Amino acid sequence: MKFSLFLNSRKRPWYLTNFLNSVDQNTFDKKSIEVIIRYDLDDQETEGLASKDFGIKTKFIKGPRPENLHVSLNEIAKASNGENLFVCNDDISILTKDWDQIALQKIEKYNTDTCNSDGIYYCRTLCNSVDRDVTAGYCSFPIISKKATDLLGFFMYDAFRSLGGDSSIYRVYSGAGRVLDLTDIKIDHISHNTLSAVCSPDEVAAEYRHKHFSNPINPMTFDVSKEIEILKNYINENSNNLFF
Repeated sequence: MKFSLFLNSRKRPWYLTNFLNSVDQNTFDKKSIEVIIRYDLDDQETEGLASKDFGIKTKFIKGPRPENLHVSLNEIAKASNGENLFVCNDDISILTKDWDQIALQKIEKYNTDTCNSDGIYYCRTLCNSVDRDVTAGYCSFPIISKKATDLLGFFMYDAFRSLGGDSSIYRVYSGAGRVLDLTDIKIDHISHNTLSAVCSPDEVAAEYRHKHFSNPINPMTFDVSKEIEILKNYINENSNNLFF
């Protein structure tokens, strides 16, 4: 399995259907991907989609409503089978045809060009979120190697209950010098692609924004030094082993 796309979803069957259709339409090798969707016990709308055929391998996981989105995402990431973990939202569409083939080719070239044999990398895709700080370097929907996630023990920091996980984890891989530009892969973030959409959140989005603002942590000053050191040490050890 080359890619695991994974996400939380709640009572947004129209968004989720659109997302899954975009994956079906734009994936080159559908046998090499899986899509894992976690939804809540009381979410009958999403459960109604679980038995449908979207043309791709999908797995729906039902559980209690998470208080922390990143705890849930980390649990899914650990259970994923793909060599590369692609975090998604139900309110996005993948716009790039054959995105998976493009990603694999660029990852292979990156590993060859950098003599990277350790499998540690973060891939930066491109979305049109108008409320994302484009000067900060991070992306909203990164692809990260499963090996790197297993090494750190998590995909994103669960100190962030909703917002902030994307920019803080970018700082880890940037600090370790393992960021790969995959902005050829374009994503439409539908509920964030205009100011009016951002300013008119639905109930689900409004709830999780409240979780963030009730316990705000600055992702750009959050201490990521321990995780950078873990990656650097692993990279250096594997680099040294090349000479024996």
